[in-house]
Amino acid sequence: MAHAVPLSGSGPAPWIQTNGPSGGIISTVEIDPDHPDILYAGGTGGGVFKTVDGGATWTMLEQVVSPSRQIHDLLVSPNDPRIVYALAGRLYQSTNSGQSWQLLDQDLWFSCVAMDSASPRVLIAGTWDGKVYHSANAGEDWTDVTADLPGDRIAAVAIGGSNEFWAGTANGSNGRLYHTTDGGASWNGMDIGQRAETDIHTIFIDPEDTTTVYVGLVDVHNESFDSQNDAYLLKTQDGGTHWEPLYLPSTDAMINVIGRAPADNTLYIGTGGTVYKSGDGGQNWTWIGPPGRNGDMYDIAVDPRDSDVLCRHLQEHRRRPELAREQRRLDQRRRLFPGLLP
Repeated sequence: MAHAVPLSGSGPAPWIQTNGPSGGIISTVEIDPDHPDILYAGGTGGGVFKTVDGGATWTMLEQVVSPSRQIHDLLVSPNDPRIVYALAGRLYQSTNSGQSWQLLDQDLWFSCVAMDSASPRVLIAGTWDGKVYHSANAGEDWTDVTADLPGDRIAAVAIGGSNEFWAGTANGSNGRLYHTTDGGASWNGMDIGQRAETDIHTIFIDPEDTTTVYVGLVDVHNESFDSQNDAYLLKTQDGGTHWEPLYLPSTDAMINVIGRAPADNTLYIGTGGTVYKSGDGGQNWTWIGPPGRNGDMYDIAVDPRDSDVLCRHLQEHRRRPELAREQRRLDQRRRLFPGLLP
């Protein structure tokens, strides 16, 4: 059984706030792998922010969608960083580093999308009505690979080996994890031993060993998990045949598997506004902050020049008598991380 390390010590090293962006909720952050002073951030307001000086100044790029809509995810091609994808229900692509955007489809609305880090032109996406689509040409054309999936909302997708896809569903009751090794011709439901009344929230496949998969869950009632007894974070090391629960020191109602560091195998997990790291595959955990309540941790970006530099969003809660306001900004943490695998 995995064991949680009690929170102790003086806490993590300081997080240094960059100069923006501000004016909305930031939910996704990506970094240019060739020019790490260039970062993109997206969230509410329907636009994408960009910095070319490591966060000292930010510019809002051409509006991607209506200000009433949200940018849910950003992807930057590791082979050609001029190619950036923005998911806002529909999927948009920029081929000039965000200066202009084009809609990649006319009919499909996606709930999630993933890129094959080894072959970045290969994409997989899920929809709100339970379908999964595959593209082999950077989103120009899509093939329906839903086959025998049950029709529940696709909450997370991931790409493993050749023709190997993972999909997690959410139905507000008991979402499930599904796996295909034949490019979506057929899917197998995985019995991962998850707690009842949970949906699949995130899937992370170790790119150096695609038989190792981590799955984070979300409580359908938005109630915090029992950190030492509930099954909310699951791991397999044999492609899904066997699963083991991992236990964090404390949890929120949502578990976000962020990624793994290549140099020392450090795994990072977000729950609520807290980040934990594990150097032994999830058997023991260390809190790395930031301190206080900082909203839900969805995304981070790592400087490939200096893997000790990591950027994430920070959410501040400013309570007033009549409402609660939220503002997310990018924070930068130095001299701590050895970089993450995509």
